[in-house]
Amino acid sequence: ELLKIRNELSFYLANVVQKSDNGTKEFKLAPLPPLIADRQACKFCSQLRNCALYSRSVEQQSDSFYIPNEMLPVIESETAHLRLSHLQYFSLWYLMLALEALSKESKTGRKNIWMLSAEER
Repeated sequence: ELLKIRNELSFYLANVVQKSDNGTKEFKLAPLPPLIADRQACKFCSQLRNCALYSRSVEQQSDSFYIPNEMLPVIESETAHLRLSHLQYFSLWYLMLALEALSKESKTGRKNIWMLSAEER
């Protein structure tokens, strides 16, 4: 089960950027897999703050994304200290990082990494 979850998360992270729906050449961040509705599991997760930040700054800005009601207080408490300007900054910063990674990947091709020697990597 953990392997399946890891592979699903890997797929979402590899496809984190998508084109906007409005027909322009703009890009936006894609949502990650749906949040689990288990406060107890999230309580001990090392990625709770990162997950809450991404959820609030990226996914909650989309009308089509569902967040379980029991997780809203958790997300709010983890990100209560952030203003809207902070969330917008993070979203834009992460989008630029993702676009830069895609650009580098298309130029060098991470898929060919196994064909390079250790020195070239």
